[in-house]
Order: sequence, then C-alpha cells, then structure tokens
Amino acid sequence: MKKLEKKSFNNIMNEIRESMRPSQKVLSKIFHFRPIEIFLDFIDYVLFRSYTLILSILGMILSTILIYTMSIYVGFYPYGSEQFIGIAIGFIIGIIVDFIISRTKNKNIRHTKKRTK
Repeated sequence: MKKLEKKSFNNIMNEIRESMRPSQKVLSKIFHFRPIEIFLDFIDYVLFRSYTLILSILGMILSTILIYTMSIYVGFYPYGSEQFIGIAIGFIIGIIVDFIISRTKNKNIRHTKKRTK
C-alpha cells in the first residue's frame, strides 16, 4: 500500500513539475527532499499547532499586561524580556493543552470505532 502511495505521489509530482519554471522545479525538489520534508513535517506538528500559537500569543499579552501593571505599582522598570518569557510559557502550556486534547480525541475515536464494529 505504501509503495502504491509513494508511486502515485511521485507521478503527481512529476506531472506538476512539468508545468513549472526551472527555478520552481529546483525549489520543489529541495522542499520534497525526504530529510527536509521530515524536518518540515516535524516543525508543522510541533510548532505550528493552533493551540500552541494561540496560547503563546495569549501568554505574551497577559504576561506583558501583568508585569507592566505591577511595574507601575511596585516601581520597577521592565527590561523587555517579559514578552519572550510570556511567549515561552504560553508555548509550553499550548503544547501541553494540544497534547491533552489530541489524546482525548484519539481515545474517543478509538472507542467509537470499537463500538461500530
């Protein structure tokens, strides 16, 4: 089955590359080179998840508001690294939330498949 999928993918890619300009063909071959494709899939799976991105931005906004509000009342000067710390904390929380949600969805899918058989 995998051989058939790979063969059909290669056929489609060859058909598409025939209509490309030479520079586009080179870029297509680079992006679809297997090690690069694996790396890009990994980045897509880990970094560019919706909950991860949303919670990273939310963490940045909330930590910035919190720290700048505290700096007004306490009297210290924020240095600017607070946003990066907020992004990092939000990113970690986002990965955890996304992992938990994907696990519960997979469990629900597995249980419904067993019931329908």
